[in-house]
Amino acid sequence: MEIRYTDIFDTTGGKIRGYYDEKGTMVFKGIPYAEAPVGDKRFRPAQKYAYREGVLDCTEFGHSCWQNEMGDHEKLIWTQEFVIRNKDYSEDCLTLNIWAPEGKKDLPVVLYCYGGGFVTGGSSCDIYNGEAFAENGVIYVTHTHRENAFGWLAAKELSEESGQMRSGNYTLSDEEMALIWIKENISLFGGDPGNVTVWGQSSGGSQANLISVSEHLAPYFNKIVSMGMNCFPKTNLLKWQTLDEAYETSKELMDRFDHSLEKLREADPKIFLEKTVIKSPVIDGYYVKDTFRHEVYAGVNPDVTMMMGLVEKDYHVSPMYFMLNAVMAQGVDVMKMVLERFYPQRGREIFDAYNTHGDDLQAMIDDISKDSMLFELLDYARVRNGKCSGKTYIYFFTHVMPGPNAKEFGSFHSCEVPYFTGYLSPLRDEYWKDEDRKLAVDMNDLLSGFIRDGVPGNPEFMPSDGTNLFLITGSERKNVKYSDEQLAKWRHLFGSEE
Repeated sequence: MEIRYTDIFDTTGGKIRGYYDEKGTMVFKGIPYAEAPVGDKRFRPAQKYAYREGVLDCTEFGHSCWQNEMGDHEKLIWTQEFVIRNKDYSEDCLTLNIWAPEGKKDLPVVLYCYGGGFVTGGSSCDIYNGEAFAENGVIYVTHTHRENAFGWLAAKELSEESGQMRSGNYTLSDEEMALIWIKENISLFGGDPGNVTVWGQSSGGSQANLISVSEHLAPYFNKIVSMGMNCFPKTNLLKWQTLDEAYETSKELMDRFDHSLEKLREADPKIFLEKTVIKSPVIDGYYVKDTFRHEVYAGVNPDVTMMMGLVEKDYHVSPMYFMLNAVMAQGVDVMKMVLERFYPQRGREIFDAYNTHGDDLQAMIDDISKDSMLFELLDYARVRNGKCSGKTYIYFFTHVMPGPNAKEFGSFHSCEVPYFTGYLSPLRDEYWKDEDRKLAVDMNDLLSGFIRDGVPGNPEFMPSDGTNLFLITGSERKNVKYSDEQLAKWRHLFGSEE
């Protein structure tokens, strides 16, 4: 099929042109938004992309960052439409993509941060298609950033080199450059640089949370959407690292290179894929001042309007669920010890309160994991409602995506994304039903409304004060308010022990 090119747009990085898709939407892929972090730029903050002469055709996705392939079981859950198409891996991966209607101006803008556990992912997945947003009058931007050690390595030597005693969070510097690019260029494509939402799911949702409480990044956005097990984690396994903790995590890697930054930057990139322990944000005092929980309690960036949500089986990716499942065969005493690790003062009481399934320990684990997850979501809204002027909307998504393993996986982690993007991939065409198509339209309308003016596109979706949330099923979308008795029970069992 012959490409129908757009007009040429003169950006801060040079002249570019994209193409029109079948619906007439302007699409631009692979736009460089920062200099390639290669060679001496490896393990340094992203640098603004310098102007290049000529015209760059932006019709193909850029490189995906170096990463390991998913395991066989993961491929059963996250099938083809969830997986990056461009597996031409490179550190030269800092590019973004735009879907925009033609001939518009002052449209709301959303920047999407993909998931992948901080170690995998990219912007070339089918489910990240943005044509529905463009049809809804939203300019949709995705971007690829650094992963794993390339994005998160913090080491004492790197901090000393920086002159500011900070390192790590290179992925956040990538996202800062993407936001700066939007601020400086998006009006060319019809966007309003003063109306920008940052949206993320899974680890991308964690990054969105971090951005939401970053005073440094506050000038670049006014709304945040965070999806997927990213509310108020109470365990150290989910806590952002201090610099000292990050230094300890990276010690083995630095020992391997004799603590030489020159050797570190000359090494084959595949070496950094051998271990995936360096994969989390760092409390560096620059992007991040403290933990997400602490910063929300402190009321940082109080004017930001926030939407946060979960799917029913999001707890499958929680450390507590993993650990309880791992020790289940060892008996109830070991399970109680695990619960005490997460809830030192209430672990055994939690076990007793949920020990209502006889010998079905799996059912008990599921109930504990689901209820604690829901409590953290509601508690986030409660705290933020008392600290911030920006409203907080929370949802719970229970629809089961049809597919080859639908009964086994249920409403699995990440399954909500294609409904919110409004793009049901042809790769799953044999499974989609009318209910799915209707849900995809409704969810994209809901999210587009929030991106546009901070109010979800459904009148039933009300702000939360910590007692209510928006329930999304295959057939229902409604506000649900929890009883005082239920909330008191959850607060007693799962509430703060600090």
